[in-house]
Amino acid sequence: MKYLRILCIPFIALLLGGCTSDDESVAERGVVVTTADFTAVISDNAMVGDIVGEITGRTNIGLVSFEITSQTPQDALAIDEIIGELTIANSDIIDANVTPEITLVVTVKNGDVSKNSNVTITVEAAPVDNDGDGIFSDTDQDDSDPCMPSQLPNYNGFNATNPIWMMADCDGDGELNGDEVTNGTNPYESATCDSLVDTSIWSGSLSFTDAAFGEVFEYDSNPDTPPFAGCGFLSITDPLNFGPCEAADTPDITLTFTPSSDGATNGTVDVATQPYTCGFLVATFTATGTYDELTKTIILNYTVDDQGFVFNGILTITTE
Repeated sequence: MKYLRILCIPFIALLLGGCTSDDESVAERGVVVTTADFTAVISDNAMVGDIVGEITGRTNIGLVSFEITSQTPQDALAIDEIIGELTIANSDIIDANVTPEITLVVTVKNGDVSKNSNVTITVEAAPVDNDGDGIFSDTDQDDSDPCMPSQLPNYNGFNATNPIWMMADCDGDGELNGDEVTNGTNPYESATCDSLVDTSIWSGSLSFTDAAFGEVFEYDSNPDTPPFAGCGFLSITDPLNFGPCEAADTPDITLTFTPSSDGATNGTVDVATQPYTCGFLVATFTATGTYDELTKTIILNYTVDDQGFVFNGILTITTE
């Protein structure tokens, strides 16, 4: 038993010594803090509280804290001192024309040890919608006319506080858009319809025959996006099939009907000029034609203009 005790004591000491050695090695290394520089792009229509991004911060012992130690312009952004999340603090300062760039230094700290993250935020001008129709100016076919392009009655993408939009009458019922919003009526659907065109004929499944490039394409309307007929207009989602095109690239066209005379069951149809991206970089699509309620046929003569490269086609629409 005496010899056993002598052997055990050094063994226990060895174990204790090993643990002490690990603790001492951490202490010898000291606290280490790491971070990284950060860049982001924001729009100058950002609102207070919008998240810009998160600054990274790591340490080998305990936790780090985050602090903005310098910022130009002052007080534009704020940071969560625990998780390092940057947010908009003053939206009035976020202006691409005045301050296209925000720079700041975020200090990541653990006790007396710290590292800096250099932050650069680029401020871009938000898209502009001058006439309040919900279409940005760079893609709006007429940025001074809030009723162009025409919209379906269920459209709600307009800006009801825009004075240009408020003073327009998009459904032509004699009541201003702004007044219709105030009164709880629909600014895109006239309470009365004086049109003698029975557009409901084409509100169901349609068949298209498209003559273009010397070829004839035949196809049916998309069952997921059926045509929508209203007072004097017909909206179709996928009337063209060049390529064929991806569904996301095919334009939504709205046909406007005009009877040839009072009570006539035939007349003309028009499609206003609009952007057309299917298979092209920058192109426009426009069309004119005729309709006949008795034969249930619409014939459109269309033009696609791709920056001066122009070609024409004929689209025949019939009910199935």
